[in-house]
Amino acid sequence: MDDQVLQKVKECAVDYLHMRLDDSISVAEIFRDDTTQGFDVSIQGREVPTPQRCIVVLKDGQASIADEPDAPQAFQP
Repeated sequence: MDDQVLQKVKECAVDYLHMRLDDSISVAEIFRDDTTQGFDVSIQGREVPTPQRCIVVLKDGQASIADEPDAPQAFQP
């Protein structure tokens, strides 16, 4: 994954989880097809005792959280 994709994924997860970009962020690609990528994101913040996690979906250059209404159907809970 390139740096631009990684940055979009991190920014989306940080906004959703109310964390900071300088927290420890781990990103793992869990899904990819022709138009969509899915990422498991874990963030360990300084103020929280356990890592926070979310799934970020990147479709057509737009990052979103998997449980949001506009997330691709494959990522709906």
